Amino acid sequence: MAASLSLGPVHHIALLVEDLAGAEAFYSGTLGLRVERRWPEPDGGTRSVWLSLGNNVVLMLEKADPGAVRRSDFGGGWHLLSFTIVASERAKLESDLRARNIPIESRTDYTLYVRDPEGNRIAFSHYPHPVPQRP
Repeated sequence: MAASLSLGPVHHIALLVEDLAGAEAFYSGTLGLRVERRWPEPDGGTRSVWLSLGNNVVLMLEKADPGAVRRSDFGGGWHLLSFTIVASERAKLESDLRARNIPIESRTDYTLYVRDPEGNRIAFSHYPHPVPQRP
């Protein structure tokens, strides 16, 4: 039997995107993540943008190859990316999203769900502190 590993916190999350500029605008502009680094293409342009998620965790937006088959076409995979928020800031976040024409796809007493420009599901959660839904 192999020895168990001592895994640390998440180091990075890499997300393939078809529209790198649009994804950067959403994650950096709309959500306010700070750009840590840009990786150039050999012929110019940008192939990857790294954004800070805090605590030394990086979200890597990686440009997908044009015409490549999407991961979602194969079934399983990541379900969503969830960010931690403070329950008392939920109403402000919801208002900010609405002002940017980003629809709330669904909600629970603990979490708001939206889609990024590529259709990836994003959550904002304050579990275990509920904010009861109004009827």
